[in-house]
Amino acid sequence: PLLLGRTPRAVALLDLDQLVQKAPKAPLPRYLLGRQLYTLGDWDRALPWLMQARDLGLTDSGGLAQENLRLLARAEWEAGHLGASATAWAAFRDHPGATPGEKLTAEDWIARCRFDASWRTAHPGPSPTSP
Repeated sequence: PLLLGRTPRAVALLDLDQLVQKAPKAPLPRYLLGRQLYTLGDWDRALPWLMQARDLGLTDSGGLAQENLRLLARAEWEAGHLGASATAWAAFRDHPGATPGEKLTAEDWIARCRFDASWRTAHPGPSPTSP
């Protein structure tokens, strides 16, 4: 039921947290918990879970590792971590399963991160493309 979307979000988050506690070395529960928090727009809370899923070797079965990189890159952007976002987008772009369109998307995001970083250096405050 959790993956089918019939579980209330708060219950799903609690269930995932319990699963993380029961399986401390398993990347999938961390990915799922990070994804739920990402969906809620809770970037700062999603980031550690997405990073742990990556670092624990989330399998690429069904494209999960690549999707985790995409979520990680976007969450870093939304949290204002431009350098970390560009690094994650580069990993997404360089992933063996990346399609030509995904590579172009990643390049666009990398350029956006660079632009915002240079804008922030020259103009304190938010840039025109900042979240």
